[in-house]
Amino acid sequence: MAAGAKRLARLGTDAHIRSQPGNRGMTTLELAVGVLTVSILAAILAWGVSLMVVYNHCSDTAAAVARYMAIGDTSKAKQARQNAPTGATISVIERSTTVEVVVSADERFGLIGPIHLVSSFTQLKEPK
Repeated sequence: MAAGAKRLARLGTDAHIRSQPGNRGMTTLELAVGVLTVSILAAILAWGVSLMVVYNHCSDTAAAVARYMAIGDTSKAKQARQNAPTGATISVIERSTTVEVVVSADERFGLIGPIHLVSSFTQLKEPK
């Protein structure tokens, strides 16, 4: 066996590919693209989780306001309104036997959005 063949056998089959001048820096480029892709995916995943948290916050606020309005406790309903997400709008629809509360919020992720989140809750009024 020639010295070059022994060297290739010892280093593995892709040693000759790595030693070619046109492939220098390919690993660095692949690593950079991979890290960038993972970073973007992690940011989108974190934004998705934050959307779920804001939606849950809207749902909790709608339920609390509707319950307090249904029993006629307007002071606690006002306190519950203050717990809404920043920039959220709250609308209360009172009917003869029910109270419906709709909480909506717009969320953005840089140039993406707004994503319109809406949660509603309907509560039967307590008899007087």
